[in-house]
Amino acid sequence: IRKESVEVKDIAVSLISSLYNVGFKVYSNLSQITDSATMIHSIDDVKQVKPDVLITVGGDGTLLWVLREMNDITPILGVYVGGRGILSEIRPAYLGKAVQKLHEKQYSIDARERISASVGSTTLNPALNEVYINRVSQTRTSTYTISIGNYAVKQRMDGLMVSTSTGSTGHSLSFGGPYIHPGSDVFLLMMVGSIARLPPIILPIEPIEIISDHDSIVTIDGQEDFLVKASERIMIKKHIYDAHFIRFED
Repeated sequence: IRKESVEVKDIAVSLISSLYNVGFKVYSNLSQITDSATMIHSIDDVKQVKPDVLITVGGDGTLLWVLREMNDITPILGVYVGGRGILSEIRPAYLGKAVQKLHEKQYSIDARERISASVGSTTLNPALNEVYINRVSQTRTSTYTISIGNYAVKQRMDGLMVSTSTGSTGHSLSFGGPYIHPGSDVFLLMMVGSIARLPPIILPIEPIEIISDHDSIVTIDGQEDFLVKASERIMIKKHIYDAHFIRFED
């Protein structure tokens, strides 16, 4: 778990006990209140353990944070408690059945592509949903140059968003973007407040170069911000590792 919550703690402790009772070796940051798990203190500790399965208890924010920090293909099962639970697989009432199915390996892996963004020589944490690039100054409209292969578009606008098919149902949708089937391996390019009112563009997954003539903020999955100076090159491409979700149903 990521945040302190009595409800989340109680559910997590019950889950730990159930996993332990069917024979799993469990690691948790709640070990101080249960004897059924070995204590870990950080995501770095989790990486050292190299678990077979990761279970998050909370909302989508917790799950997205774990995905970015782990940055590998370790399968994740999301238990939805509060907040938004679009990405999570189960609710607490299903935990007993879920533990049994995990024990019997009666599940499938749902692989979702992710986005890797880099600025100069710095690679940012991967995004499952979207990379949002927005102007810093609200009094000057930026001109963005977007290059894809041999094609380039230069346009004045507030910002732009590159999302995955998974992210098409999130922030991009609120900007009026289309719903894209989650099995589609594409990028969705959304222009935000473009003067020429450019429509959303669905692209095959290939590198996208973005340059703004003013300072910008790059936001990863609505949780991490990075300042990018004017004329610095932002590169968007498919991340080397897909996100792997455990699913009990199709």
